[in-house]
Amino acid sequence: MQQRRLVISLVIFCSGLNANDYIIKMAEKQYQKNQPNSYKQYHHYKEEKKLLMAEKEKTHKALIYFTSASVPGNDFISTVKDVIHNTDDVQVYPIVRGIQLKHQNSTSNFSMQNMLQGIYDALQSVAPQKRKKISQTAGPIKVNPTLFKKLGIEKVPAVVTATCKNKQAINNKNCVFHVLARGMTSLKQMAALSGRGNNINALFQEKIQ
Repeated sequence: MQQRRLVISLVIFCSGLNANDYIIKMAEKQYQKNQPNSYKQYHHYKEEKKLLMAEKEKTHKALIYFTSASVPGNDFISTVKDVIHNTDDVQVYPIVRGIQLKHQNSTSNFSMQNMLQGIYDALQSVAPQKRKKISQTAGPIKVNPTLFKKLGIEKVPAVVTATCKNKQAINNKNCVFHVLARGMTSLKQMAALSGRGNNINALFQEKIQ
């Protein structure tokens, strides 16, 4: 018994593991031997979880488009087309302050429905081969009154460049905001008016003070 303990101690020492690491490693080996399929599934799950967490923390460039039902859908489509033309790694996210009924006693005619219809109609005027790229570049419409307040957006449309961690959560916790422009504008105009010349990449660097 003492000789066996001595052998185990030597193995631990030579492998550079502490006692707890060694016990865990041996237990894993035994589990792998007894339950090979379950062991593989467990490690596959761990690797998938790591990849998902890494993707969640990965930052990406975003153009946040503040809009409402009163803004023509064609304006939004024009903004997305401008982003596609001038960049290859920027997502466009339409943000609204809220959803309201147009008429209190009507058949629940949401202003959001009008906005979606306007964007859809504008999209139909785009060549079919370009519609897919527009759909991939434009994110879903999100409701975020807090973001309107934080950035002082009173009138729409307005746009702000940002770098965000999570594509599913475009907000002040996951995003750093860079350049704000009010009214319809292109990325080149934003760069020029903010003193960045023709450098569109510079629109995603300095933080709004």
